[in-house]
Amino acid sequence: MTNHGDQIAAPATAGSSSGAVVTAQFSPSASALASKHQDFDVLMAELESDPNNAVELAEAGAWVADTFFKEDGETLRTARLRKGYSQKQLAERLGTSQPHIANLEKGGGDVMLSTAQKLCEALDIQFGDLPKMIERQREIQAQKERK
Repeated sequence: MTNHGDQIAAPATAGSSSGAVVTAQFSPSASALASKHQDFDVLMAELESDPNNAVELAEAGAWVADTFFKEDGETLRTARLRKGYSQKQLAERLGTSQPHIANLEKGGGDVMLSTAQKLCEALDIQFGDLPKMIERQREIQAQKERK
């Protein structure tokens, strides 16, 4: 197919006698929700503000953990997703930043005791399980870096 601006022309089939060119015009349009948002965080804040959406987003997070990260085992990321929190939401609950949560989920740095306690409370995990979860995440990150 040949692209002519907004039109796409299909090539004539070899051996065809008509030599006709078929064209189609596509005009994709953004949804009303997408057209009024330029910032993902603003969009997510709007979606999360509706309790019905919040429940569905939480269920989607659990599905992501169980579908895409099942082989990772128990990590901070899978615990967060199963609770239905975005990194930003968890950061707000802990009084920290989203990049800090991302760094913890990569296994970067050491976790302060106060942060560890807040993580356990927010994610409903046992304090004794946290070091294993962090170490597992470090192993996963190291494997990714070796590739």
